[in-house]
Amino acid sequence: MAALGALRVIRVCSVFEPATLTPAAARYDAIGGMQNHAAELSRCLDQMGIRQVVLTSRLDGPAGRTRFGEHGQVVRTGVHIPVARQAWAAAAARTALSERRPVSLVHAHCGEDVALMPLAALAARRHGCPLVVTVHTSIRHTLRVDSARKALLRLAGGLGEGRALRRADAVIALTRQAADLLVRDGLPDSKVRVIPPGYDPHLFSTVIPDPFPELPRPRVGYIGRIAPQKDVGTLVKAFGMVAEPACLLIVGDGPGRPAAERLAAGSVPAGGRVHFTGFLPHAVIPAVLQHIDLLVLATKYEELPSVLVEGMAAGLPVVASRVGGIPALVDHDVNGLLVPPADPATLAAAITRVLAEPGTAARLSAAARRTAERYTWPALARQVAALYRELTAPDALPGLPGAAARRRYSARTAATAASAPGSECPRPAAALPSLAASAGSVSTARTAVARASGRPGGTSSAASSPVSAGTPPTRVATTGTPARSASCRMSGCPSQMLGSTKTSAAASSAGRSGRCPANWTVTPSEAA
Repeated sequence: MAALGALRVIRVCSVFEPATLTPAAARYDAIGGMQNHAAELSRCLDQMGIRQVVLTSRLDGPAGRTRFGEHGQVVRTGVHIPVARQAWAAAAARTALSERRPVSLVHAHCGEDVALMPLAALAARRHGCPLVVTVHTSIRHTLRVDSARKALLRLAGGLGEGRALRRADAVIALTRQAADLLVRDGLPDSKVRVIPPGYDPHLFSTVIPDPFPELPRPRVGYIGRIAPQKDVGTLVKAFGMVAEPACLLIVGDGPGRPAAERLAAGSVPAGGRVHFTGFLPHAVIPAVLQHIDLLVLATKYEELPSVLVEGMAAGLPVVASRVGGIPALVDHDVNGLLVPPADPATLAAAITRVLAEPGTAARLSAAARRTAERYTWPALARQVAALYRELTAPDALPGLPGAAARRRYSARTAATAASAPGSECPRPAAALPSLAASAGSVSTARTAVARASGRPGGTSSAASSPVSAGTPPTRVATTGTPARSASCRMSGCPSQMLGSTKTSAAASSAGRSGRCPANWTVTPSEAA
């Protein structure tokens, strides 16, 4: 991937790892999986040499530019008024449209923000480059309407989402189920890729001291935003029905925290067994996960929460709602337990079973660790980088997604280079300081964890992975038709993660025939 150093990406996301982590920022917009996903992906791509400009909202902190990694910048815009959250996009648009250096690609992270997709599409059109969209929450398919605000969001945002995804050159879904829904909506299956969220394996590679030594064991843990979607109230009610001696640790913050605390205080069975920690920086979460005994997520709707992946990486048995893309990760009674949403009694029974049956807990834990091995960020980031390279390659097949944008981008880059040689965003002479954060900072917290594991502070695990290992497979075209892939069951076939969303009959029998029907040629580095 030697060419990756020439790429310059505009990343558009309504929320991102904040410059400073304060209780006010966490309550203003509770930090969750989407922020961590975008930040960890950006760190890994930065280690590969990709230059990134992240456009996002400012949350509780100041507007302005902040250095990110060695090659990136984060531009935070907007106003500190929750009812005017969408205003961040107007200021971000000025930055995106005024960018004078060649932009290789625009990558948007789509959640519950109706202003984001028009901004991303406008930026891609302005720079004549491909548009990639990661769907963290599909407004049309994942969002559950339980209020007037959600109904309005579903109506307005759903229409915008459909138009934006049709405009995109590639769409990344977090699960196969979500990808199938997008294809059913009319997206070409060759445009949709499945790349799930991941975790940094080095953060889980060493034993870290218990951050809550005063709390008894066993501990049931919840980690995430405290918002209506996450339904922490159902978890508190269920825990009140658990007779096993245990405590419930709720890590996070958000608009639903006061109600959850009142519910816990008024629950006689739960008594003083429920503990709220408030928001903790993401770099501290591995320590929390190492010192709880069960991770529970009673969410009402979700694509694929990264905290479940991280819990499995820590070897925890998990109990989660059977909603959205969660069943794609949690196989019931194999690597975790699935329960219906908003059902305290069934959730209490599942929690009790894990706490009362050590053999079951050990079996689920071992299977969870094996599952997590497929979700490491360095490997997943290489798949994203391979997609970037595919979409920006000037010699790619004309029938593949992004061909028109590639031609526009190549022509614009050539014209710029001819008129101003050497102006294509040269590499900084010195490494830039990492993004400041938190009581101390996020980088400080990461450094502390890194020192415990013997790694240099603040570096992504992608740095230790050979870049050549990310070389994408060569797609072979059949006569008369563009090359396409099918989901193959052969072990190690790259079409499992980078191929189409539909599994053909030939793909289903690939394991028996020994031949991948997806028309991929695997390079020696990938086979290794």
